[in-house]
Amino acid sequence: MQLTINKKEYDFKFGMAFLRELNEQAGLITQGVNVGLALQRVIPSLLGGDTAGLETVIWAGLKGGDYKVPLKKLDEWFESMDANQVKELMDQTLDELDKSNATHGPLAEARENIKAANEQ
Repeated sequence: MQLTINKKEYDFKFGMAFLRELNEQAGLITQGVNVGLALQRVIPSLLGGDTAGLETVIWAGLKGGDYKVPLKKLDEWFESMDANQVKELMDQTLDELDKSNATHGPLAEARENIKAANEQ
């Protein structure tokens, strides 16, 4: 996935480096130890349309790719978008997460769990 943020183009790959960075940023802390599971925690927010969750994923993707974009600049970029642009970015990001072998499984599982919950 490629995005232009503040007039600069960035490549995203939602693989292992992304997962390590996401776990660093948003992993579950238990008894002072980061046990990961950040993807499992952020997927429901993405599926629910949470822009803050989307920004977390994008930021982890940037840092996992060794890009240095200050969070304040990313905030400004998100705030400059209209609702349709945010929805398109959300859809594009979910599509990319679905394609990656590192993230496909947890995303598919979350979708199944939501579907099962809605059928009850």
